[in-house]
Parts: sequence; C-alpha cells; structure tokens
Amino acid sequence: TRPALQPFLQERPGIADVPQKHPLYFAAASAVASGAMGLLDGSRFDAARGLSGAEAAAAVGRLRTLLALE
Repeated sequence: TRPALQPFLQERPGIADVPQKHPLYFAAASAVASGAMGLLDGSRFDAARGLSGAEAAAAVGRLRTLLALE
C-alpha cells in the first residue's frame, strides 16, 4: 500500500545462505534491498545471528526513514 516502498519489496538480492524458496527469503531480501540491514562477508544474511542494541536501533532508524518517504 506504500508505493515508495514497492521497489524494495520487489528486489531480489542474492543472499548466499537464504535461497529464494526459503520461508524467510522475502523478509531478508526486503531488509537488504531497503538498506535496513546489510549482508555479512560472503553475501550471507545469517538470520540466526544476534544483533547488538546499536545494530537494532540503526535498523529501526532506517525503517522509520523509509516509512517517512510517503
């Protein structure tokens, strides 16, 4: 429902450890495409890794910025 966010939801970045058929791929791809979260070395997402408080706060800040585009 947010046109400014649609390109991020349609992008399919290559993520080495999350194949496109994986149930978490859409969420991981959207997070990476929007810049809310980055990939680790080797183009890995590592969905099981923990985030520090600073990393989580930065991701939330980027998401808030994206939501303000509307």
